[in-house]
This record gives sequence, C-alpha cells and structure tokens, in this order.
Amino acid sequence: MRHCSCLSVARMSRPSISTMMDEYEDAVDEIVAACRGDLHRAVRALLLINEQLERKLQRLSAVIENADDQLQPVLH
Repeated sequence: MRHCSCLSVARMSRPSISTMMDEYEDAVDEIVAACRGDLHRAVRALLLINEQLERKLQRLSAVIENADDQLQPVLH
C-alpha cells in the first residue's frame, strides 16, 4: 500500500507536495508539543494512533467484503 501512496505523491504538482509537507510538519510540531518535546512519547503516540487506524481499516474492509458477498447473488 505504501507503493501506491508514493506513486500518488509522485504525480502531484510541486506546490501540492509542498503544501502537503507543510501540513505534515505542522502536525509533527503539534504532536511533539503535545508531548512536551518528548520525542519518544510523540513516536509512541503516533504508533498508537496508527494501530487504531489499522484496526478501523480492517473493520471497514470486513464490512465492505461482507457487502460484496451479499451483492454477488444479486448481480449475477
């Protein structure tokens, strides 16, 4: 999946990439500030957030897969 996101970034214009990177920089600064400058805590927070997002993605994927399974007989 990382490969796909890299391709989409490669296709973006320079101003778009610059804006996206500025947003990332701002987000990183906010996270580090929220962790009072403790980089270890900031990385840990990001890992926990990522884990939550991965679980959510798995649940959504399961819902979509179940919906596809239910639609197959209707479509054929």
